[in-house]
Amino acid sequence: MSDRKDRNHKTASAYLEDNVHEGARFVLGRNVLVEYIDGMTKRIGKQKALEELHNILNSKLLVIELVSKVDWDLAGAIMVPRGWM
Repeated sequence: MSDRKDRNHKTASAYLEDNVHEGARFVLGRNVLVEYIDGMTKRIGKQKALEELHNILNSKLLVIELVSKVDWDLAGAIMVPRGWM
């Protein structure tokens, strides 16, 4: 979503905004969090990336959980029919 030139940017941004306004909470797997923080470290440096990690871990909007096969199956059932996977 950070690339406004991406062909799916508007759709993804609208989806996120609508869900946040409806009170949704987002679940990230630890593997996604690790990749995100690794990328942020390369872009903005270690100290700012650690601050970002602290913000995420203390967020009321994001929840960090382990990802299971059931999670993947559910995500696929939702996303595949919409053409997102």
